[in-house]
Amino acid sequence: MMLKKILSITLVMLVLGCVKVKESDLPGLYVSSFKDIEEILEINSDGTYYHSFVDKEWGLVEDRGKWRTYGFDDGFGEPTHVEFEGYSTPPFPESPFENKRIIRKNKGAVPDVSKTVTGSVILTFNDDNGYFFIKR
Repeated sequence: MMLKKILSITLVMLVLGCVKVKESDLPGLYVSSFKDIEEILEINSDGTYYHSFVDKEWGLVEDRGKWRTYGFDDGFGEPTHVEFEGYSTPPFPESPFENKRIIRKNKGAVPDVSKTVTGSVILTFNDDNGYFFIKR
């Protein structure tokens, strides 16, 4: 009986956790608080984006560029991705053994895209360290 309950709960969680994200869900304002740095990412429906954060050492860092999607509606359950041209990551130490912090200007940051049960879109840039944006 207990096993049946656990399997039922697990199935419900899997179904609810797999809410499909459409490309039209992406435009909007996203926020992130990562390593004490507040970030804003604005995705526009015209295929452009604006990203900014303020760092105590680097000051205001701003990016503007184009974004594109891939992996949408592929029918195979593959992760959905968004690529941002010229996206700057917040300053991270080069390695755990160094104190030097750098800002990386990426050719394209590619987060995983998901949707919560309540409908909020989440852009996960790095699952391992908890670097993500949530749509407001």
